[in-house]
Amino acid sequence: MKNFRLFVFFFLIGCNPDKNSDVIHAMDEVDFYASYVEGDSIFYAYLSNEIFNPNFSKIDTIFYQVDFVVNELGYFESLTFHQSFSPEFDSLISKILINTQPWIPARLENENVSVLMRLPFAFPPKAVIEK
Repeated sequence: MKNFRLFVFFFLIGCNPDKNSDVIHAMDEVDFYASYVEGDSIFYAYLSNEIFNPNFSKIDTIFYQVDFVVNELGYFESLTFHQSFSPEFDSLISKILINTQPWIPARLENENVSVLMRLPFAFPPKAVIEK
């Protein structure tokens, strides 16, 4: 019985010695991107309904970006905020994105892989919105 357990252990960790599950691929390295289960148009409609425009400027557009990893199971492993202007807004975006899990994982050579995704936002000035 001890040999059987040892065999199963080595089989599970040695099934695919070339696969490194810690590798995070860039979007241009995968065959299929990770995607929201209900489709891109539903995802963007959801974001539009959930995210308010935080731009109080009457002149400048605010650019904001979130990088996140969708792992091989379709769950987020990390969120990185660029051009952050408020920890509260970052927290809101984080909660909104986490509510969209799980995603359909990215695929490379017919296997699920982790991929780095980038979601840019541009918030126009309030003067444009009020017109």
